Amino acid sequence: MRGWGSALAAAFFLTGWTVLAVIPGELWIQAHTIQISDSKAGNPVLMTVHRDVKKEFRGRYHTTLYRETELGWVAVSPQCERVSSWIDYSPTRPLPVGDELNLAWWVGGDCRGAELVPGKYQLSTKWEIYRRVLPNAFSGAVLSNFFQIH
Repeated sequence: MRGWGSALAAAFFLTGWTVLAVIPGELWIQAHTIQISDSKAGNPVLMTVHRDVKKEFRGRYHTTLYRETELGWVAVSPQCERVSSWIDYSPTRPLPVGDELNLAWWVGGDCRGAELVPGKYQLSTKWEIYRRVLPNAFSGAVLSNFFQIH
């Protein structure tokens, strides 16, 4: 009988852990749109991001830039993929504005318009929320609009 009690307690613990582990990242951050402007190769690629940081958290974001080819969509290069360093997010901490918010800043300095050949592109971004005890939570990936480099 004692074995059943331990097994039942373990089952409740694991069920509770599983429920907590699958809490979505959207409880911390909700990204609505990522709008990227067309640009000429070598010029900054400007963008606008509409997101709501719902409560303070420590996290990082993952980005991948895709280009359309004859074979379909492919990741551009390792320089245009990024896992940011850990950042302290807050509802009161705004993103850069105007020319400051550009593709090179978002995915890291190595991904500039100069490295992007003319073509059609799309950016994917998701956020990872650090949780001390539970596995990290992830937001759903947000895709930008399609944009052109001329």
